[in-house]
This record gives sequence, C-alpha cells and structure tokens, in this order.
Amino acid sequence: MNQPDPLPSPFRIIPLARLAKGGRWRTEARRSYGAPVLYWFTRGQGRITIAGQTSGYGPHNAVFVPSGCMHGFEMSSQVHGLIIVFPAGSETSIDLPDTPLQLRLREVDQHLGLSKLLENLQAGLGTGAPEADTAMMCHAGLLSVWLRRQINEFEEEAEVAPRSS
Repeated sequence: MNQPDPLPSPFRIIPLARLAKGGRWRTEARRSYGAPVLYWFTRGQGRITIAGQTSGYGPHNAVFVPSGCMHGFEMSSQVHGLIIVFPAGSETSIDLPDTPLQLRLREVDQHLGLSKLLENLQAGLGTGAPEADTAMMCHAGLLSVWLRRQINEFEEEAEVAPRSS
C-alpha cells in the first residue's frame, strides 16, 4: 500500500505567550514565515501591521497571514491567544486565502466554531496515529472552509450596510 508523502513541515499550535517569551522583538519586529499562519486573539488588544497596513486587534480577532507576508504585532501581558502554523506549501492543497485577512468575530457562534476547529486540530497533533498527516490536512481544510465562509459573510454584510461618505 502506498503511504502518503509526509507533510513538508509540521502543523504547530503555539500559545502567543510562549511566542513572546523571548522578548517583545519576537512579535513586534516585522517578519515573514515560510508557511501560512493564523493568529487567534482571545484576550487583550494592540496593533498589528500586515503588509505595511496597521490596524487594531482585540478579543475574538482571527488574523490570517499568508506565507511570505511581512507582519508584526504588539504583545502585552494581557494578550492571550494562539498562533496556528500550517505546513509550508499547503496553501493550494487546502485553498487558504492568498491575501492577509483580519476578522473581527462578533457572534458567539463564530467564536465557538473557530474554537472547535482549533481544538480538533490540536487534538490530532503529536498523536502518532496512522494517517495522522491526512487527518490533520482534513482538519486544516475545514478551517480553510470556515475562513472562506467568514469572508463571504463579511462581504455580504458590507454590501447590505449603508456606506457613509
């Protein structure tokens, strides 16, 4: 039986506090990763710069950054959340967005949906179970579908909402 090729790089889910443990420069200095990442901010607030555009972030913000995109964000002790690092090169196989994306999730259903997807992804990490890579890519595919649905919802809301000049 043919075994699927192993993932080029592993999935990683890292608490933001651990990412910033080495100092502010670990999050604030602009950098790009060779793999797409999703930041899920659950508490705190600050500023984030993605591809030269600065905006604020707060609780229940999901920020997707494609591979190779320069970004950095302010990190205080009040900020909590996760960074999800997808395997390098997985953008096309699971149809991740090709542009940066910041979603301000206002509805509890949105928070719960993303949290459940991340819990499922985290549960599969490091299990060593047969076909674990395939299962992880399937969970990542569901996360990609969730992101696209959120994009569509925000676009529909923008079309319905009156624009102020």
